[in-house]
Amino acid sequence: MVLNLNEGTVAYNNTTNVLTYANQAGTATILNLNNTGLTYDPATAVLSYVNTLGTTQTVDLSGLVQAESGVEIHEDKVKLGGSLTRTTTILQNGNPLTIATGGDALTISGLDKTASQASGDYLLAVGAGDQVKALKAAMPKFFYMPSMVLPLADDQIVPTMHATYTAGTFTIDLHAVYTEQFGGTNPGTSTSNPTKTTTLPILPKGELDYYITFFDDTVYTNVAVDDNGMLTYRISPTADPTFGSFMNVVFAIKP
Repeated sequence: MVLNLNEGTVAYNNTTNVLTYANQAGTATILNLNNTGLTYDPATAVLSYVNTLGTTQTVDLSGLVQAESGVEIHEDKVKLGGSLTRTTTILQNGNPLTIATGGDALTISGLDKTASQASGDYLLAVGAGDQVKALKAAMPKFFYMPSMVLPLADDQIVPTMHATYTAGTFTIDLHAVYTEQFGGTNPGTSTSNPTKTTTLPILPKGELDYYITFFDDTVYTNVAVDDNGMLTYRISPTADPTFGSFMNVVFAIKP
């Protein structure tokens, strides 16, 4: 039996005295060393046997070439390919590209983090299915909700407000209002360019955090907003609405 020790791994079971050799294709060859005159020392990776002259011969397997971490032995050549078994850094003109293992994110070190996006620059993003693509611009970290009129009485509610009134409490679906306005279903206007292909982004409600950064507390009371963008408030019995009677609603994009 001939073993090509340049393309595989050797494992030894000292309980059964069995030596196992696995080649690059994953095919295992088992050598039972019992009653063969062969012994194997796993501490030194030395295989010993006695030749016909009675002389003990040894074979040092510690220098066995093995391929791992992104390379493989194929047709007696070491070639790029295969799974990474450790964090690996590749240098390109001195610039390091680090690929982590164990489920960690891809890390690119040595980047200039002080530069701003310039005209003609593109940003990289990862979309559904882990596809990397270039974008002209990045989404802001937060933006103001589109303007709307908040009802002060139940008879002021119209469908575009996405509002309900129960026992003195108004409830507004802020995300529904944002979706309707950014989706263009409300009357409005835009550039008249007939080749215009851009659309306003509409993020799912679960990708946003909702903040009320200001409200006229002489008019609105018990103001609250939940994780689904449902705003609730009551109207003060002594309310005297003015031009300053409004709320500022901010949508923050979750990281």
